[in-house]
Amino acid sequence: METNNQVNGPKPKDNSVSIVLIIFGVLGLCALVGTILFCGASLLFLRGNKSLPAILATPVPTVDLVQETNADPAWEVAFSDEFASNANHWDVSPYENDNVKLTRKISGGKYIWEFNAKTGWNFWESPNMKTVRNFVASLEITHTQGSTFDDYGMILRVSGGNYYFFRVDENGRYTFGYRYLEEYTTLLAGERANLIRPGQLNRVTVKAIDKHFSLYINNVPVGEVDDGKFSSGKVGIFLSPSGSPENLPKPDARDTSFSSQTGYSSRFELENLQVWSLAPGTSDNKAEELPPLEPGAGQIVFVSTRDGNSEIYSIQLDGNDADRLTNNPADDFSPKWSPDGRQIAFVSTREGDPEIFVMNRDGSKMTRLTNDPADDLDPSWSPDGQKIVFASNRSGNYNLYILDVNTKSVERLTEIDSNERYPDWSPDGKTVLFQSERGFGINLFTADVETQKVKQVTFDRTSSIHYPIWAPNGKSMLYQKYFGSTSVGLVVRDHTTNKTSNIISLDFQNDLWPAWSPDGSQIAFVSNRDGQIDIYIINKDGTAIYRLTDDPVVESELDWTAE
Repeated sequence: METNNQVNGPKPKDNSVSIVLIIFGVLGLCALVGTILFCGASLLFLRGNKSLPAILATPVPTVDLVQETNADPAWEVAFSDEFASNANHWDVSPYENDNVKLTRKISGGKYIWEFNAKTGWNFWESPNMKTVRNFVASLEITHTQGSTFDDYGMILRVSGGNYYFFRVDENGRYTFGYRYLEEYTTLLAGERANLIRPGQLNRVTVKAIDKHFSLYINNVPVGEVDDGKFSSGKVGIFLSPSGSPENLPKPDARDTSFSSQTGYSSRFELENLQVWSLAPGTSDNKAEELPPLEPGAGQIVFVSTRDGNSEIYSIQLDGNDADRLTNNPADDFSPKWSPDGRQIAFVSTREGDPEIFVMNRDGSKMTRLTNDPADDLDPSWSPDGQKIVFASNRSGNYNLYILDVNTKSVERLTEIDSNERYPDWSPDGKTVLFQSERGFGINLFTADVETQKVKQVTFDRTSSIHYPIWAPNGKSMLYQKYFGSTSVGLVVRDHTTNKTSNIISLDFQNDLWPAWSPDGSQIAFVSNRDGQIDIYIINKDGTAIYRLTDDPVVESELDWTAE
């Protein structure tokens, strides 16, 4: 379940509701520059702006897209809720602060939201559902009480706090755009006289095929938009009480005098939220969406919160159910296969602080290897399986240490007043690759195991480089790199020529925690490209991809073994 609310001002202490208070007094500062800045009530969208399309006078034939989709075998129901019960676990808890009071309930086949608001608010919520890429979504809403400036509609391709929105009001205005990093951008704004029926049931419908969106209000097509910012995600509801009296003057005469100490009431009744996705045999089918890539042999170990906290799982490359290897109220994470694939080193907080443990590949015979009150993290095996390099702050900053698996003795590898993390032992056993904050930014370095001499590998001053791993042949390295503030991609760097190639660096998505296949031909990683964080496998040249998991919880920290 994802519930978010937005207003300007102090954030509520309740983490399930995110709120930003929007002040009417700054309405005059808003400007339409391609991006609608949600000033004032956030939902005004510059009402009355002369640049909005004129009211359409020519009748447009209606299209019952819901009926057509139901009758088309290419589409199948992905989600449906008639609100006969709360089987989909919608939020029905009350919410209240100094500026708004909200009550919610499911009753009589309706999801009812009642507000008393002193200023404009945005509320959105998405149910527990799988993400969809190509879809038709429809929602019926009755606005039984409130101002004609109250907005309502749907959010689409929801991922975290980012989404597309399609919203209408009873003045006949409609807006389609997106919210990204707490900023709103309008892609289409228009108005249509008498299209919305005040106080009656209204239906909003959207059809999305790849980058193309078709928009409908009460079965009337009102516009089409092409945009590829978000490729997939969930569908949800959007409600925005204006906190204004029922009878407003013209928008250009609006001022702050409408603020009220008691607030103004708004009430919405939602019915029949339906989402269809393309059925098997179409372009939305998982088998066709992912190119015909045969994953390499072996088994992947990873971390998941699917059972409530961070635990370690292993999964075969055919994508069958994962096996849970740890089961402890504490967190278990950072798993690494031993070179022979028979054991897994990992970190656990089961003794109170992060310590390094080792277990058999099936989760049996767990043994604690470190015992220090500091944090011991990021284990990586030596090629002969006799030692483990790890990061620890036992001397202040995080530096690197080498542990003898048999004697449990520890020697320090690096010693510097900066943080150094995520070591990876080279296949020839001579050096350790790691990330460090020494110098400018976060870059990669190597440390000679015998001489402890450190050499800088990357010299990037504009972005951060993390989680490096050697290729199995030791000739290149793989790491994740931040591309601005919008995405994280995977980069392969040739260790001899220093040439780099971006394997995955698409905008507005995160591809993380890479792991080489044992033969070095493929890369496993986690990505939010489909609206949730799952495990994927890709050819090292980025030409074909395979989705391994499909679970709404977070998965991370991969490692791949051939055995």
